[in-house]
Parts: sequence; structure tokens; C-alpha cells
Amino acid sequence: MNRVTQQLVDQLLQLPADERISAARQLYFSLDNEIDKDAELDWEKEIQKRLFELDSNKVSCVPWEVVKEKIELKYHASN
Repeated sequence: MNRVTQQLVDQLLQLPADERISAARQLYFSLDNEIDKDAELDWEKEIQKRLFELDSNKVSCVPWEVVKEKIELKYHASN
């Protein structure tokens, strides 16, 4: 990272959280303005498949707290 960029980052880090989030969001969305039509179609198909699986009770949702606990147990146990 060059000196000017580092100065900008240092200044941004001094902002309140909501303003840092806004700046990060703007930077993130400035990276790629091109929409990949194939990817959009694939995601739409995946969403429809998952909704069907939920509606037909083929799968069930797992609360985030349960998933988080399993992840923490797995990775803390291996350290």
C-alpha cells in the first residue's frame, strides 16, 4: 500500500462506525459494475431450488447460534 493510500485508510479508521460502513460499501460496489448474467441465472435457480426444498420439508433451517457453536467447537478443538 502506498503512502497516500495508507493515509486515507488511517483517516477512514478514525470515522464513526456508520460512516466507515458507508465508505466500505461505496468502495466495494465500485469494484465491479458488470453483471454476470450466467451467474445471476445460476443464483436464481439455486434460490428456487432451496425454497422448494424448504417448502417441501426436504431440509430444515438451522439457527445461526447452533451453526456458530458447531464451528467454534470444531475449530477450537483442532487448535
